[in-house]
Amino acid sequence: MEKWEKYFFQPKPIDDILGNAVVFIDTNVLLSAYQWREVTVKEVISALKILNNEGRLKIPLQVIKEFARNRPKEIVMRLNELEEAISRLQSPGALTQKVPMLEGVEKFEEVKELQHNYEEGLNSYRKGLMELRDDLKSLFYEDHILSQLQEIFKTAVFNPEGIKSEADLIKVAEKRFKDQIPPGYKDSPKEDNSAGDYIIWANILQLKQDVIFVSNEKKADWVYTDKHKKTVSVRRELTEEFFEESGGHTFGYLSPKELITFLKPNVSKEVKEDLESSVQIISKFENNTIKLIPLQDEIADILYKADPMHLVHSKYQRDEYSSEASSIVYELEALESKPTFGQLVDIVHSVFAKAFGRTIVGDSSDYVDIAKSITTVLSHTAKITYP
Repeated sequence: MEKWEKYFFQPKPIDDILGNAVVFIDTNVLLSAYQWREVTVKEVISALKILNNEGRLKIPLQVIKEFARNRPKEIVMRLNELEEAISRLQSPGALTQKVPMLEGVEKFEEVKELQHNYEEGLNSYRKGLMELRDDLKSLFYEDHILSQLQEIFKTAVFNPEGIKSEADLIKVAEKRFKDQIPPGYKDSPKEDNSAGDYIIWANILQLKQDVIFVSNEKKADWVYTDKHKKTVSVRRELTEEFFEESGGHTFGYLSPKELITFLKPNVSKEVKEDLESSVQIISKFENNTIKLIPLQDEIADILYKADPMHLVHSKYQRDEYSSEASSIVYELEALESKPTFGQLVDIVHSVFAKAFGRTIVGDSSDYVDIAKSITTVLSHTAKITYP
């Protein structure tokens, strides 16, 4: 194979390789199991078992190490969210302290009964949250998700003999970072595990067949994304390097949702919603479960209520600002760290200026209240990853 051929290589479509390609799973996919509903976990585990039984599932030792290191942190994050939800529950206080002069009035007695029922419901709700908190704590000792994954790891773990030692791979990664060679250079400032992405890539390069990498990763050193943070394709450099190292094969990329819907086209709407976004926040306690809503939807709802462009004329226009919400999330994820309030105001103002024109949107100070609402949402965010 000539060296120049890689520059003209056109990778095969995912549809053409999915039935035979080796599938690598990224750490963030495994950790997402602690954000999904039970039905989603079951569907993903089932899909992994299918691939594993076919001998096509590969989980690098590096991924297993990262998963083991970060799994407790994911559980603690869920615990902290429950603790915050519990702490926000407040009893209304005695009605006689608020309007004592109305005691004995018929309506007063009706409201007093309603308050009693409300407090009973609130106490039951608090008790339910506390029981969920105890269930979460028990995952440190008896984790049904971990047990299922462990069975898969036994045969899917990938640790090729010919690969360099971890210390040598880290040295290679550091050199690549200086030249901004993907993947992993976006992680180079991190103090811990900065070479993790490259070590996974080095494992992938050991194979001489088509490979599909399944990940929530959307950093610029792995994939190209559009303005809505939707993945378009893997980096061309990765396509070329894999083509050269594998002897002419294709390196493909899928999100967890894409993989599951490819393997199980009739998967439920609830599962698709869970897999849709890695950026989610706790919304409410519902039927003994914590419901997760994409951050983009929360911001879209804030914009709908604020209606800065006066576009909303009906309750059916809740998606009126979904494009602007998507752009705000995209800008947030592109930051190196959590934004200051001033940065958030500038991001919101800039997004609207691009969408509607600076002369129409007004001054950035007009978007302070919107930024305040988004700040509140971000403080309750279950997971948002900064490169």
